[in-house]
Amino acid sequence: MFAALCMIMVNKWVLISTETPLFFLLAQLVIAILMFLVTHALGLFKVTLSLQWDVCVGLWPMIFLNVLGLSANNYCLKYVDASFYQVARGLVLPLTVVLSLVFLKASRPTLRVLAACAIVTVGFFVGVALDSSNSKTPDQKKTSLLGIAFGLLSSLTTASHAIVIKRSLPVVNGDAIELAWYSNVLSSILLIPVIWLVGEGSGVLGLLSSPIYLDGNLSVLGRFLWGSLVTGLVGWLLSIAGVLSIKITSPITHMVSGAVRGILQTILGVWYFGDIVTTGRGTSIFVILAGSTYYTWAKNEEVLEQRAREQGMSKIQAPSPVVFDAEGDSRDIEAGQDPTGQGSVPTIQSVLAISEDGDSHLGSAVQQALTVIEETLEQDGEQGTAISFNGGKDCTVLLHLLAVALWRRRSRSPKEQADCLHQLPSECPPEQATSQSRFNSLYVTCSSPFPEVEAFVDHCAESYSLGLFRTSPGGLPMKDALKQYKEKEPKIKSILVGTRRSDPHGDKLDFTTPTDDDWPAYQRVHPILNWSYSQVWEYLRRFEVPYCDLYNRGYVDFYTLQTNHPEP
Repeated sequence: MFAALCMIMVNKWVLISTETPLFFLLAQLVIAILMFLVTHALGLFKVTLSLQWDVCVGLWPMIFLNVLGLSANNYCLKYVDASFYQVARGLVLPLTVVLSLVFLKASRPTLRVLAACAIVTVGFFVGVALDSSNSKTPDQKKTSLLGIAFGLLSSLTTASHAIVIKRSLPVVNGDAIELAWYSNVLSSILLIPVIWLVGEGSGVLGLLSSPIYLDGNLSVLGRFLWGSLVTGLVGWLLSIAGVLSIKITSPITHMVSGAVRGILQTILGVWYFGDIVTTGRGTSIFVILAGSTYYTWAKNEEVLEQRAREQGMSKIQAPSPVVFDAEGDSRDIEAGQDPTGQGSVPTIQSVLAISEDGDSHLGSAVQQALTVIEETLEQDGEQGTAISFNGGKDCTVLLHLLAVALWRRRSRSPKEQADCLHQLPSECPPEQATSQSRFNSLYVTCSSPFPEVEAFVDHCAESYSLGLFRTSPGGLPMKDALKQYKEKEPKIKSILVGTRRSDPHGDKLDFTTPTDDDWPAYQRVHPILNWSYSQVWEYLRRFEVPYCDLYNRGYVDFYTLQTNHPEP
């Protein structure tokens, strides 16, 4: 919070006296680049000093957006008061929700989220309308409207940033530090011709030829140099912290931090720059902060309510279409039932049909999951993708969805679909499958697994034609398990995981999240991230997907044999 507040106030301190906001931005980026070089020399952060052309080409959308957004930030802050900066950029939240829904296939926002976005939007327009009407001269009104226009552009680029970052991380193999390094270097290169195109060239020459001190006080150049040094260092820290903050900060902390920063920013603007906070501006700031706070509270409540529902439903015994005993023998509940569940025409057609039903809660969830799976397969290919499977209900749903996605991916005509119904998910039946045709699968074993789980995993590996890799017996830590898998299957880039929002740390994940820097490099893909507990069971029941018999005995968690017992 302090770093972000410092960045805004020092930026404003420099921008009120300089006519070269883009050159100021370039100086900040150069300072950040120098900091990366220093930390690289000290061994703190290792970066690629020789830039790779294919990486530069792959990152160009992010670089373009980065330069556009940073430039809009500086121009916005130049043309509006520091206390009005939050209002001018007030539409970040609504735009983020809309763009996430469109581009990231996020779940449809709840009424509370929509209400929060509406409150923030009202606050923005209250501030814009009243602040513009209070401008006493045409020049003041022109400056205010110009600053608001740059604020809108800044809001749009900020809201787009998470989407572009998510799609750029795979280009650098999920290395966030490497991404920040490339971002600073390439942004500074792109910014140089832009500075001359917008006509700052003469201003830059005049700035550099002026003295640092004038009449015993800092000149414009003095402010520029000190401001560049401070904001360059702070900007570098923010570029590092930006990729880590979501992992270590809770939503409530973000809420409090954002609210306090907004209030302090207004107070400092009045105290240091002499900003006048009118009734309209004060009302606007209050409404935007209230809407943002309500949004964070609403999202946190959604997670808590979902967890409470799951705890309440965990005692409900789900019907079992097909179960497997400790010896691995299947037993049907109804005569004539498909023992695998994944190869019948009604099942496939039903899953695809419900995915097209956007008004259905389960249908939209299925559509979202299939889209995430298919985008991963398109990006990394079937040979570069694996699924993590341990026999639990969530990854069982994920495995079935993967089978449907692979069937649709490989079937290009009705005849091909009819001919390959038995080829899920492998291109040939299980009894004819080779190690090359089986889909990559990782099973991270625990210290003392249930025999029923082991039997179910084995049965699914054969039924779905999985190339199953078991980690060393005895239960390895996840990091060591992934290292072992990386050595065994180095071609794997992405791993499909059945994690949901209500799982530990699930609220901090995205559909694709890279592993940490000191872990084996993988993209963790979470197609059912937004699914609820009830949706998982609804899917299993509706499509008669086989699942482990332990659920029917009252177990809600069967990680190890010694520490888990059935619920009463």
